[in-house]
Amino acid sequence: MKKLEVFLLTTHNSQLTPKDLPEKYLKYFFLFLLLFGIILRLTYYFQDYDLIIDEANIARNLYERNLWQLCLPLNYEQYAPPVFLWIEKLFSLVFGFSEKALRLYPLLCGIGALFVFYKIVNRLIPRPALWYPLAMMATGTLYVKFSAEVKQYMPDTMIALFLVWVALNIDVLKTSKSRFILFWSVIGSICVWTSMSSVFILAGIGCYYAWNLWRDKKWKTFWMIMIPALLWVVQFLLYYFLILKTQISSDYLQRYHQDYFLFLHPANHAQWIHNGQRLMSIMGEMGDYTFLALAFNIPLLFLGLIHLFRKRKELLWLFGLPILLVLLAAAFRQYSLIERVILFMLPLGLVLIGFGFERIIQVRFFAIKLIISLIAVVCIYNGSLIGVLWRYYGFHEITLGLSWLKEHHVDGSHLYIHDSSGPTYIYYTQLHPDKNKWQELKGAKILKWDTDYAAETKDLRDTVYFLYTGGFSPEERNKRTSQIETNMKQVDYFEKYVCFVYEYAQKE
Repeated sequence: MKKLEVFLLTTHNSQLTPKDLPEKYLKYFFLFLLLFGIILRLTYYFQDYDLIIDEANIARNLYERNLWQLCLPLNYEQYAPPVFLWIEKLFSLVFGFSEKALRLYPLLCGIGALFVFYKIVNRLIPRPALWYPLAMMATGTLYVKFSAEVKQYMPDTMIALFLVWVALNIDVLKTSKSRFILFWSVIGSICVWTSMSSVFILAGIGCYYAWNLWRDKKWKTFWMIMIPALLWVVQFLLYYFLILKTQISSDYLQRYHQDYFLFLHPANHAQWIHNGQRLMSIMGEMGDYTFLALAFNIPLLFLGLIHLFRKRKELLWLFGLPILLVLLAAAFRQYSLIERVILFMLPLGLVLIGFGFERIIQVRFFAIKLIISLIAVVCIYNGSLIGVLWRYYGFHEITLGLSWLKEHHVDGSHLYIHDSSGPTYIYYTQLHPDKNKWQELKGAKILKWDTDYAAETKDLRDTVYFLYTGGFSPEERNKRTSQIETNMKQVDYFEKYVCFVYEYAQKE
């Protein structure tokens, strides 16, 4: 705690004058925001909710593969960079395959990303304005939620912010050529294999340095950037063609993410509306989806862009280009705009919003400043996950269903698992440290997405149980239950935290 306070409160003068007091209080406020963000992340982490389907499938790949095999395209419709998987594998070997062990690395990245984000905004945005983007990063739902999920999205965010922070601190004009080339060749190469999305950030960094050299007419030193950039491109192409291309091109992922791509050449009104909705969703994910937040943050984003264009064009390359490249990749159906995949670029948008907030908070009239600040506070609260402090945020709580089945002395031979619940069922009965707890429930039949439930139950004569968890629409549930009721009748029902257990008995 003392080190953290020193980190924030270091001043040039040993004594504070009355003029310095507001600055002192601001620093304490920033300390509070950082600590509060950590508390939210730790609270969510220690809620220890059940793994969801993608997390369970990542765990299965980690369990079944060695380090070399983790470099190959993954099974179960999953994709993740090799270094991320190696770190997760190491954590699982040391701490086991529990939820907390698997989520520890994303948690550390979530906390680290918060501090690096603070370092960035503290460097670029005047202190009276930086509290708004910092508070959104500290409390925002997505930033907290993905700090406790067994996927690469929060590590991606941490790496993106780290690269931006390093770029801001390494001056291409003042660093020795050999050191610059060696550093960025090594760091960029590691990041390519650690975070797929780092390619967008590295592109922004390369253009950021190129602009600085061009502005200062240092054309003869462009080769300093070209050498590491060439290494990045070659390695990304290797990564793309050896691992990523097969996964991106899969019919499953293309179907699943089809609503999260953009139309490169919108041909009709519906396609224009689709593109607009996707862009609005990005703004909602960045801050909040409410009308107030969108009406507040969108103008701030444009004000920030205008400010950078007029005053600091080099930062447009660093913060704006990666976002633009992601949108172009989505238009070419090579990158999904689903919230978790674009998490890494959302803090870049928060920085742009911070620049815009700094412009409007400079108004002279105190009443207007107060209204602006109150709107910002409301937006922060509406987009936050503060509710995690008093509410459990379970979702795919399959263990509640397994416990219910165990209490009713069900055995695996009478149990059927919906396909969306299959991976979590496998994780808890075969991989989890407490797997023996569900010994009697092993051997259940895991149904496929296209299974005809009416045909499946046609010849059944005993009471059977169907286990559902989240991950499917009400239409899917109604379809399956109506199929089952062709041959069976429902005699019991259990629902909690989007976990459903249906029990059926043969019709009389």
